[in-house]
Amino acid sequence: ATAGRVSGTSYVGGIVGDAYSASSSSSYKPIVQNCANSALVSGANVYVGGIVGYAYYAIVRYNVNGGCIFGNSNYIGGIIGYIAKSTSVSYCLNAGTVNTGLNEGGSIVGNGGTTTTTYCYYDSQFSEKKGIDGTDEADKYEGKLTSEITGSSPAGLSGANWSSDYWAFNAGFFPIPKPLESSNFAKLAS
Repeated sequence: ATAGRVSGTSYVGGIVGDAYSASSSSSYKPIVQNCANSALVSGANVYVGGIVGYAYYAIVRYNVNGGCIFGNSNYIGGIIGYIAKSTSVSYCLNAGTVNTGLNEGGSIVGNGGTTTTTYCYYDSQFSEKKGIDGTDEADKYEGKLTSEITGSSPAGLSGANWSSDYWAFNAGFFPIPKPLESSNFAKLAS
C-alpha cells in the first residue's frame, strides 16, 4: 500500500513503474496483485498509472487505486498507464481521478495495447475518463456510481472473485484486497 506522493518523468506507478517481462510464458510474467494506492501519482511525460506505469507481458489483479493520477502527456491510467504487450488485467478498482494534459487516458488503462481485461471498475462520479482508450465495455471495464461499488455488499461488482475470499468489504468504504484488510492505511473512504 502506498500513500503520499509519487512523481517522476516516465514509467511512474503508485506501486510499480515498469512491470516488464521479455517472455510471454506465464512462468516469467511479473504479477502485481493485492496492492492499494492512495498517493498522488504524477508524471511529466508518458506511462503514468495508479498501480503500474508501463506493462509488458504482465498480470495485474486484485488492486485498488484511490489516488489522483496526473500526467502531462498520453498514456495515463487509473490502474495502468500503458500496456505494450499481452497483459492480463482483472478484478481491479479505480476510485481516484485521472487527469491528463491531453485528451487520451483511461480510468482503468490509459492505452490498452494488447490486453485481456475483465471485471475492472472505476467510480464514474470521480473520474471523467472512460475505462480504456475512451470506451467502456460491460463486465470488462466500466464505470459505476459510488453507491454501487462501496459498502459491505456492493451490488455493482460482478464476477466470481469480487467476493470476501479476495476482498474486504466495509460499510462506507471501497473494497480493499483481502491481505490488506487490517491496514487502516489501505482503506479508501467513500
